[in-house]
Amino acid sequence: MYILLSYIFITLCDVTIIGPDDLSSQFNNKQIEMTFDKIGKSSYDFYTRGELFLDPDNSKIEACHTLTTKNPSLDVQFQENFKILIAKRGGCSFVHKARNAQKAGYSMILIVNNLQTNIKNVIMSDDGSGSDIHIPIAMISLDDGTKLINYLQSNKPPNNKIIVEINFLKTKEEYKNIEVKFFFSSSELKAYELFNSLTQYIHQFSNQVNFVPIYVVHRAPIYDEDNPIRVVNCVSKGKYCYFPKETTITKDGQAIIKEDLRQKCLYDITKKSDNLNAFFNYVKNFHSECLIKEIKPKFNDNCANNVLKSLGYSVTNIDACIAASYNVKDLISNTYIDNDNSILKKEYDEILKYKLTTFPAVTINNKPLKGIIKESKIIDEVCHLLKIRPGFCSPMSGMSSNRRKKILIVILICLLVVINILIFFICRKYIIERINERIEHGGLDLDSRIKNVIGNYFSLNKLNNDYVKMKNNPSSSNDLQNQKGKVVDIAVEMS
Repeated sequence: MYILLSYIFITLCDVTIIGPDDLSSQFNNKQIEMTFDKIGKSSYDFYTRGELFLDPDNSKIEACHTLTTKNPSLDVQFQENFKILIAKRGGCSFVHKARNAQKAGYSMILIVNNLQTNIKNVIMSDDGSGSDIHIPIAMISLDDGTKLINYLQSNKPPNNKIIVEINFLKTKEEYKNIEVKFFFSSSELKAYELFNSLTQYIHQFSNQVNFVPIYVVHRAPIYDEDNPIRVVNCVSKGKYCYFPKETTITKDGQAIIKEDLRQKCLYDITKKSDNLNAFFNYVKNFHSECLIKEIKPKFNDNCANNVLKSLGYSVTNIDACIAASYNVKDLISNTYIDNDNSILKKEYDEILKYKLTTFPAVTINNKPLKGIIKESKIIDEVCHLLKIRPGFCSPMSGMSSNRRKKILIVILICLLVVINILIFFICRKYIIERINERIEHGGLDLDSRIKNVIGNYFSLNKLNNDYVKMKNNPSSSNDLQNQKGKVVDIAVEMS
């Protein structure tokens, strides 16, 4: 049981391969399991992104000799600049490797196990000289590490650039307030379904959660900043676009962008007046009235304006906000779509900031949520980060699905063990009671049975001795057969 529990809880962190895609696709969910032990003054209360490096002058890749200096820029706003050394286990102590990496300017060292053993059973202990170590040191398996090293060695710069995110879950910080950014498009039905299901929880979190919608736009592939031209499904001459997909409710990219702007303007207005319920109601009603109400949806200005009016909001104010984002007075002339747009610029910058490629997407306190985006996953993560959690938060909120499954498996095993022990004692008690019951009612005369067995034993012993004597006397063959029959009869009776 102890081994099972240790197996579950010793996995405290992971490595996520952010890029390149051809490498990250080789790992399950783009993740690598990682373990660590605290050495010296090293800190494990963060998550960070960094680039993996091999030391070019160390052929054994063990980091046991003086390393090439990297002198990384430690600008926390651009954590991609962190340099992480990857080295093989062996050749010298863990402390020695970490010290060499630290002196060379690396922010962390990632050790690759040199055996096909479970990394959870490896203790990266301090040898007593690690008091000066302040960079984290962690370990990954031989198979995972080999893939990373081979990629770095088989590709030439800059094509071998590996960006990873290191996430230490053990000391995850809790917050009084959480910011949830939801990246979606006003035209995608699935996004609305997720959005609407989240709304009920956002209300229950009250002021603890700041919900921010971010509307997805892309840049035209042919966009040329020096010579911009009009592009279909785009505004600002190809700078901001939305290219409809097969599942998109309308095929007019400009109409989608205008609805994005309408919803963002309404969000900003209701946010200032501390009345976000109006924004949530608009999104919900727009979804039901303009996207799914009829066989042929009415994704257009008229439907959107009718929804606004039904909620008591001025269409004029919303249009004025859209016009201002294009730096024009009104939306009368369609030429305004060639102007740059201040709202769309901020939305596009948000997408670039997090390097998002799939949508809908969610970030929680500026950290992108990995994997498939589900309502339960978002709520669990928010619950896990909050210091004061609402009553509906699960006690297991924030745990990874794999860890949750492991815990449930152990609980199930424990229950089965307990059930089997109970069955054993119940059966034992039943057998004892039945024996006692037969003794009390005369159905089981132990004394007579014991006396009978002892008497048969002595008789059998005497017959056996006589049988041996007769066997040595050839003239008594008939007596020998009779004596043998008596021995067998007594043996059967004793059994």
